[in-house]
Amino acid sequence: MNIMSLNLRGWGDAAKRRRLSSLLHSDVVRVAKDSIGLSSDGLLYIVNIYSPCSLDGKGKLWKDLLEFKSNNAIGDWVLGVDFNAISKNGERRGCSGSGSLSERSEFSLFMEAMEVIDIPVLGKKFTWFNSDGSTMSRFDRFLLSEGFIHKE
Repeated sequence: MNIMSLNLRGWGDAAKRRRLSSLLHSDVVRVAKDSIGLSSDGLLYIVNIYSPCSLDGKGKLWKDLLEFKSNNAIGDWVLGVDFNAISKNGERRGCSGSGSLSERSEFSLFMEAMEVIDIPVLGKKFTWFNSDGSTMSRFDRFLLSEGFIHKE
């Protein structure tokens, strides 16, 4: 399964449109699938995330998502895209620190409690760069429940 995430800021730029065209091949007929098999009575929770930058804001978001999960029916999960957090040291470069240990451990605990897997990225290792390219981080990711990953 391939999932593509695009930040379309500046979509009016012809170079960005050409880049998207180069990613889509002529053998791609459509992007969406009519249906997929889902576990647990067919519930699929898809959550688009644009996380706050502050650790307090992130913590509240993660707590709210865990509360939502515990108060709703069992289903498969797709969480993405911009978590504004890293889970490992190697996911940030060029900063005075490589992300607080507290942020990394809280984000890892959140993923564990949500029972989701951080799927590996293809292509570029980093998804965010500052304006001069000296600082970079992997903030964007997709977290999928194991049941969703193993669907046929």
